[in-house]
Amino acid sequence: MTYQLHSMLIVVTAITSPGLAQQPEVMVEVDRQEIYEGESVLYRVTLNYFGNPSPPKLEDFGDFKVTSLGEQSLNSSVTTIINGRATKIISRGQQYNYRLTPLKTGTFTIPAPVARIGNQLLKGRTVTLRVIAPQDQDTAILEITLSRQSVYPMQPFTVTLNVVIKDLPMKFSERNPLSVQRIHPTLQVPWFSDEQILTGLEPQKDWRGVLQPMLSQRGYGFQINNIGQSSVFSLFEREATVFQPTPSRTQRKDKSDQPAGYWEFAFTRKFIPRKVGTYEFGPVTIKGNFATAVELDRLVGENLYAVARPVTVTVHSVPAEGRPETFIGAVGQFEFASQLAPTKARVGDPMTLTLTLKGQGTLDEAFPPDLKMCPDIAVNFKMYDATTETTGNTRRFTYSLRPLKAGIDTFPAIPISYFDVGRERYVTVSSVAIPIEIRTAPGLSTDQIVVAPNSLSSPDRMLQVSEGGIFANDTDWRSLRNEKVHLQRWLFAWAGMFGFYVLATYIIGRVQRLKADPAMARRRAAATTARRALKIALVQLRNGHDESVCRNLRDVFANLVADVTNTSADGITSRDAKSRLLELDVVDDLAHATCDLVERCDAQRYGVRIDESEPLGSQAEILLEQLLECLKQKKVFR
Repeated sequence: MTYQLHSMLIVVTAITSPGLAQQPEVMVEVDRQEIYEGESVLYRVTLNYFGNPSPPKLEDFGDFKVTSLGEQSLNSSVTTIINGRATKIISRGQQYNYRLTPLKTGTFTIPAPVARIGNQLLKGRTVTLRVIAPQDQDTAILEITLSRQSVYPMQPFTVTLNVVIKDLPMKFSERNPLSVQRIHPTLQVPWFSDEQILTGLEPQKDWRGVLQPMLSQRGYGFQINNIGQSSVFSLFEREATVFQPTPSRTQRKDKSDQPAGYWEFAFTRKFIPRKVGTYEFGPVTIKGNFATAVELDRLVGENLYAVARPVTVTVHSVPAEGRPETFIGAVGQFEFASQLAPTKARVGDPMTLTLTLKGQGTLDEAFPPDLKMCPDIAVNFKMYDATTETTGNTRRFTYSLRPLKAGIDTFPAIPISYFDVGRERYVTVSSVAIPIEIRTAPGLSTDQIVVAPNSLSSPDRMLQVSEGGIFANDTDWRSLRNEKVHLQRWLFAWAGMFGFYVLATYIIGRVQRLKADPAMARRRAAATTARRALKIALVQLRNGHDESVCRNLRDVFANLVADVTNTSADGITSRDAKSRLLELDVVDDLAHATCDLVERCDAQRYGVRIDESEPLGSQAEILLEQLLECLKQKKVFR
């Protein structure tokens, strides 16, 4: 059995009655059972009626590249009453979603997944999948090329997809072959989806920045990665979004080894590698109807499918050969500077040295230079371990120093080395020497002082050692004072401290009790949690993640209602949300509006057409603030 993930909701249901036990089972679904080489299938495993399940094991999947797409819970319970009979529909399961990409053509059996429940192993079903090889044709050709196949970290490289379309036959040969197609050919290009870019690679621009200049104004071109009505490019249009880079005309040999004319369309994207490793680009596929003949003075089309094999780029670590001792792990292109404060000090005074590395490259791996490698610093200063701080494209190393001797007039230059990816070699640079002045620290002999001088005494008076008792050397009568103990003052002081202790103990206990109350903590955090979740959902909406944004928008309000009422959010319906809000004395209009929004989100998730006169994101943003303000006035968050 197949299913459409984008338009259907797969829910496992059961009608329960007292004493009816649900047996655990492993359910398997795929969206297609026949694909072309280079395409993928969506594969779903549902562990139904498992308590605290662990992800299933996918064993013997060597014929496939397996990519996890995450998991979701299906725990919910809904009771319906039909003709006076109550029916409880329950879903209790955990869904695990994967993308399977076959590594070769042919007919395969997708092995059964295995899940453990207690000491028992349960298996799902196997699924047959047919992978069809592309046709032998020369009308639509795909080629992937790399500007570099081997790079170092932070060394940019470009991936280019060339789509080559054969000239139209006979008198139509001067026309753009994309301009005569009623249905636009579809490209699947993994690296034009930011979510599919491998960790360790950073695109120079996001996919919108790359594709927007190629947006076709004439209405013909290529569809890419199913970017359509959900895209920001076609928000108010009904036609699919198509892209066409500026074409070029070229000559090449066709499959019969004869010269033929072609139109070439190049899609390029630049990446910056940040981690060592091997990165694969592809495969890329194209489907479409292309004109290949003329009959009765009209073009005749043929459905064609083509695939481009993947290519790989290897990111190497910097070479060990020729690596200087002053290398600090930075890769890129940088400037280096030092700063010392103060520049005038005495022996033993603290001084702060700041080294700044600024530029484009991998700063996270850069470590502080070893100052002990500079003899003039090691001999003349006591050094302490450096602290490290990274801000944007700048990394700072801060040291604490203390001069050990007087007469030092220069803080020496510090050499460091980094690997320059542009020149592909190590580069050594030095900071500038800093003029300083280190003086001798003043010293006092032991017979000069043990007590501070009286403020009334002469400033020139030398401090003297007191001999013969406290009063033997004290001749000023103003130094005498009344040392009688006042019991009443002490009692007031003790009473005040005791009262402060009691008050502090009460306040601390009160705060601890409030923090220990999960329901109160949940209510107090509800507003912040809802605003944060809505912000994430709106960002996803702007980025075109429409498959999940409706669920996330719905969860914002369902979770808010659950938090302020200290109930479970699982299975909460629009009517539940409305009734709970009315119980909190929320005004009817807000409760109805919340119910309507949740129903709109559910409708869009399940593919039901609804009124789009008011954008869903804008309505959710306004409604949330109105709802939070009403709950605040009702003192719900206290």
